[in-house]
Amino acid sequence: MKGGNGDAPSPAALSFAKKIAKAIGSKIPEETMKDRALLSDWIDQHKSDAPSEKQMEYAKSISDRKEIEIPPEALRSRSALSAWIGEHVDALIYF
Repeated sequence: MKGGNGDAPSPAALSFAKKIAKAIGSKIPEETMKDRALLSDWIDQHKSDAPSEKQMEYAKSISDRKEIEIPPEALRSRSALSAWIGEHVDALIYF
């Protein structure tokens, strides 16, 4: 990880990082939230793990239709949510 440069992150970067943190059930260190370079590094390290917004919407539609909860561990990564979707989407086809 690079050292911080002291510049504040943009509101868009903060929003994106918070969305990633929520999706993967993680917290962003306070120091990282105040520094553009540190936040950029944090986003780069964690963004590939976060489920996409479309993936989250699709999983929610399955969850709502089948009246089941999406387990927290399924929300921690794209691959985990993809596996959960794969387990539950077939039942929808015949539902």
